Amino acid sequence: MKKTLLALALLGSMAYAADYSSMSVTDLQSLRGTVPTEDKAAFQSAMQSKMPTATADERAAMKQSKSGAANGSGNKYQKGRNK
Repeated sequence: MKKTLLALALLGSMAYAADYSSMSVTDLQSLRGTVPTEDKAAFQSAMQSKMPTATADERAAMKQSKSGAANGSGNKYQKGRNK
């Protein structure tokens, strides 16, 4: 009984998974950092397939959002950065 319920729950969650392949690059960029763990592989695959066809503006927006994320508090404790 428990296995049946677990299987149904798993199938139900798959039915509600986002279809990242149909989203635009801009839509995908807006979801960065908010994708559920179980969807990350599908999200990454969709993003990688969209990037070769991205416009120059979309690529610039991507680079800008990446550089902002890299300047977070994670760099605070790197050797030689803060004394």
